[in-house]
Amino acid sequence: MKTFFDDLPVEVEESAEVDGCGRLGSFARIALPLAAPGLVATVIFTYILAWNEFLFALVLMRSLHMFTLPVTEYIFYYGPTSGVRYNVASMQALLAILPVLALSLYIQKYLVRGLTFGAVKG
Repeated sequence: MKTFFDDLPVEVEESAEVDGCGRLGSFARIALPLAAPGLVATVIFTYILAWNEFLFALVLMRSLHMFTLPVTEYIFYYGPTSGVRYNVASMQALLAILPVLALSLYIQKYLVRGLTFGAVKG
């Protein structure tokens, strides 16, 4: 996020302050909308990383009601059952993937723009 805010021209914020915005107003009205692609890319990557924290959820959670979806799928495969029902396991895997996939497809244009926004200096 630092590179996104560093790439914003200072003159734009200064002109907003000259027009009557305070520091907080120029940040909220000027800097945040200009850094929106970076914010969206950061939110998506943070969500995906948090979604994939399998090991922490498996080790730290002790109640069945608090397990995350990947951990419950693991328990379903390797738990104390007599066999794996692959149709139910496939449906559970699909339900685990759908939120991340839908969010990524919905915000794809911001993701690509956010990835390339801070990479090129010029």
